[in-house]
Amino acid sequence: MNNWSFLQSGSIGIDRKDIEKVFTGRTVLSSIYQDQRTKQNVMSLLTPVYVAGQLKGIVLLDINKNNLRNIFYTHDRPLLWRFLNVTLTDTDSGRDIIINQSEDNLFPVCQLRP
Repeated sequence: MNNWSFLQSGSIGIDRKDIEKVFTGRTVLSSIYQDQRTKQNVMSLLTPVYVAGQLKGIVLLDINKNNLRNIFYTHDRPLLWRFLNVTLTDTDSGRDIIINQSEDNLFPVCQLRP
């Protein structure tokens, strides 16, 4: 695995520390990073694949804004969705995935004058 060029070069955008965690044998959820192909903020699930006790590869699954929108969407109350602001923030990377921006502002910010 250490001679796979995409792991060494960082060309897929995933933090090297997140990739190293895969070698513990467990599934890892990466920090939010900018996908090199789509230029969108995503996060990934990385799962090691073993054959006869030896690590043979990694299955990588990207989770993007549309995937998260399907998870968080309020199917039972679709009108509520227009008023929700939903953002996933990663405290490690400092990046966000903005899942939904409200169409209407129920409580507009008013500028108070003395």
